[in-house]
Amino acid sequence: MKYLFLFCFLILSNLAYADALPDTMPEDIMIRYYKPLGHAGRGFSMEMSLKNCKYKDQFIQKENEFSFSLTSEELKSIYQSLIKNKVNRIENADDMMHDFDGVSLSISWKGGSVEVSQSGRRIKSNWQKEWNNIITPLDKIKEREYLKALGELQLNLDKSLLNSYVHFQSDSFAKTINKYIDESTLMENPILIKTLPGIISVHCTLYKGYDPKKKAEIYADFEPERSSLWDNKHNEYLNSLKQETFYLTLDFKTKKAFQLIRKGDKIQIQ
Repeated sequence: MKYLFLFCFLILSNLAYADALPDTMPEDIMIRYYKPLGHAGRGFSMEMSLKNCKYKDQFIQKENEFSFSLTSEELKSIYQSLIKNKVNRIENADDMMHDFDGVSLSISWKGGSVEVSQSGRRIKSNWQKEWNNIITPLDKIKEREYLKALGELQLNLDKSLLNSYVHFQSDSFAKTINKYIDESTLMENPILIKTLPGIISVHCTLYKGYDPKKKAEIYADFEPERSSLWDNKHNEYLNSLKQETFYLTLDFKTKKAFQLIRKGDKIQIQ
């Protein structure tokens, strides 16, 4: 009877860990470290193999991507970390969290695959140390390659924008222009923006009939400790104005310098 139990145990063990990684890294190994768009509307995907590596930055319906390379030693080091930390045995917690979208990992090769997903489920606490050991070097590679891939976009505010109040914002970079364009603003050219190469979508609003004297009246009694009060009053004034909204596109694949111009009541990129 004990041999029967042993046999069943071995069968179940093989079924549970059928896709344990080979001791030697396969030539066709593909490691994908990713986070889906999920509830936040932003995600990424980083694919790593001996032939090529690719990173995608995702935001709603937009993607910016770039290629990079890892040495065979770097990839082997990652692979050994997967084996050492028993990636094929890592388990998720039982409770579902519908608003949770954590980073996930998939490894595939001819004849096998391993998937550790955190879509709606966290990693079990007793596996958290091993999981951290795996993803920490991946995060470092992600940050390193992302910073290396960033390019410097130059944006010039044309003199045709003089005496205009514009709001200029993109989901591709943190820089936001929300100001009245006067002579001193034009002296700031060019505005330098760090972002990934690719197609960049820009949301731009032109506030018609903006009067800078009105802003001076609003902030006449400005108190620093209650700054939000005056900002709210100014925003109320902006919302009372007629607004024209434009969706602009910057092709930052081959072109580095762009000019924001005004033609009548239209804002354009050149």
